[in-house]
Amino acid sequence: MSFARNDSGNATIEFVLWLPLLVTLIIFFFEVNMVLIQSNRAHDVARTVTRQVAVGAWSEQKAEQEVLQILPARLNPSISIFTDEANDVRFNLDLSPSIGALDIWSIMQLSDISIRFVMRSEIQPVEEEEEEDV
Repeated sequence: MSFARNDSGNATIEFVLWLPLLVTLIIFFFEVNMVLIQSNRAHDVARTVTRQVAVGAWSEQKAEQEVLQILPARLNPSISIFTDEANDVRFNLDLSPSIGALDIWSIMQLSDISIRFVMRSEIQPVEEEEEEDV
């Protein structure tokens, strides 16, 4: 009967029961943190690149190359930059990320991130002057 009254292993049993839940929560929060970091980084890149094109420091082709160099390949970036007829620089960045063993993106329904920036170009379009006949 002394075996039934012995409590010496209760803490170990409780620890073993709670450990998988705690490890899963730690991994989940780490993955969510990585998602948020990558999303913020993508927004910063999009804003910076759009600004560089708007002020005329970069061409549209150089901007696309810079984005591909800055963002990791696992985010699968798809980029389009163009200047419309209203002289606005439009930047579209689509990410289809795949990170982590848990693939948190699909669990959180964040399979795709679309970032859109529009800035007024500070480069004035060159207008041809008409010559007046005198």
